[in-house]
Amino acid sequence: MVRGNASITNISVGATRRVARAFITYFATTTGADNYFAEGYIYLSYKCVYIARLDLHNHTQIRPSRYNDFINGAVCERILLMLKRMLVMIAVLSAVFVVARAQDTATEESAPEREIYTALGYGDGVFEPDIWYASASEQPSHTQATWRADGIGGLAYLDYIHFDEGVAFSQLDAVFNDGWFNATLSNYSVWRENTRCDLGELRLIEFSLQTNSIKYNMRYWIEIVDDHRVLTMFVVFPAADEDNLNTYSESLFPELSSCSGAVG
Repeated sequence: MVRGNASITNISVGATRRVARAFITYFATTTGADNYFAEGYIYLSYKCVYIARLDLHNHTQIRPSRYNDFINGAVCERILLMLKRMLVMIAVLSAVFVVARAQDTATEESAPEREIYTALGYGDGVFEPDIWYASASEQPSHTQATWRADGIGGLAYLDYIHFDEGVAFSQLDAVFNDGWFNATLSNYSVWRENTRCDLGELRLIEFSLQTNSIKYNMRYWIEIVDDHRVLTMFVVFPAADEDNLNTYSESLFPELSSCSGAVG
């Protein structure tokens, strides 16, 4: 009978089984072993050590085969220490991987979306890429996006305006006044407001425009996005092309595509 020292004989059988199984499974997995029978399932009894066979293909224990030759306590100690170190290493590497992955996920979730993508996103599924050409820019005070379709005479423009001191719907008239529209519509020689209507915190203003003897119709939306952001967006088409104006307006703001029938 071989005596093991106190550090071995006081270790529970269940704990040793778990250590050995984890080590052998890890070894077989990382080496690509399939029908691999490992002479490594270490079983500690109170005063002796024997080795049983383990089928790592299905991770089930085959009938233990007792060996007549027992290994001494010092060898058991070294084997057990090796297994424990291996298990600790695996646990540490797994923990590092989990923490790194969690940090990457948290960074992805916490990082705010660039506002330029928010602006361009309004055109997704609305302005066909083979018809409309998109461009955008970011500035400290606002973010802009433009879509042009020269083949059909269409123009769409979005302005995501920053109000660092805050803004409310009741302040829109003071901000978006004649001076604002004189600057916004300066590329047109003549502009005239036809009608306006509100729905919640969304406002629509319809204009008639003219430049170089060509007449256009414009629909101009103003929406409070939050306490510090206001969205303005307009769509322009030649006055003779009411169909396209209606189609794109309905895609952009289906709840308020025109003031026809709306209560202003």
